[in-house]
Amino acid sequence: VRLDGPLRPEVSAIVDAGRAWFTAVDRIASFFEPSFAGLPSAGDVARSKFFLLPAVPVAVFAAALAPAAAGAMVVGLPFFLPLLVFSLAAALGGGTLFAGVAASTAGGRKAVGAALCPAFSTFVATGIGQRAVYNTGPRVSPLDFADLLLPCDMLGKLVTSLVVDLIGSSSYLIPLVGEAFDLAWAPMSMTLVASMYDAKFPRAKYLAFAEEIMPFTDLIPTASACWIREFGPELLNAGVRKLEEMQVVPVRGNADQ
Repeated sequence: VRLDGPLRPEVSAIVDAGRAWFTAVDRIASFFEPSFAGLPSAGDVARSKFFLLPAVPVAVFAAALAPAAAGAMVVGLPFFLPLLVFSLAAALGGGTLFAGVAASTAGGRKAVGAALCPAFSTFVATGIGQRAVYNTGPRVSPLDFADLLLPCDMLGKLVTSLVVDLIGSSSYLIPLVGEAFDLAWAPMSMTLVASMYDAKFPRAKYLAFAEEIMPFTDLIPTASACWIREFGPELLNAGVRKLEEMQVVPVRGNADQ
């Protein structure tokens, strides 16, 4: 079933911007394509024996320095941590930019489309997907997206709660600077906690927001505490019933045999 209709203004603007970006990428690719037509592909270079000539010394040098580098990182972790975080952020940003440009090419769009089309079709077939993409019904809130994506089972909620608390407490990796991250994470944490536990604990979302927005309170595992509050009594009662069902069989001595 193919759904079609007028798109929401913000979705239509994103689609128009995407088309303009793809057109620019195609023009740039067609301009540089003749210059790279005679160059070997990455697969040809990887399969070539000449690739081993610079790769082997670099690998040996890296293996020899790895223990010393690891020891230096452990000893100087408090000093290297900001540099490490900055390097990882720069690498992540550069990799994301490169992946985005690669996915914007004609071949990249074809591969990404083949991978994402089934998931997008499933999403658009839902009521929330229709309201998010097409100009029909009330607008979708972040809580609606969370209700659609987050799990409802015991194990799924446990994993999600642990991840939410882990992300919230990760601001301690960079003192003071990490507190600024909480300003962005606080409403997200509030939405996630509300989606999972609002039915039984309506005030938990406010506690999650306050815990993230206030300084030096990120160690409070609000989401995990809600999980324990919801499923803890059930697990405890199940354990008690299991113990009651167990029967102790007495072992007879040799005299009784």
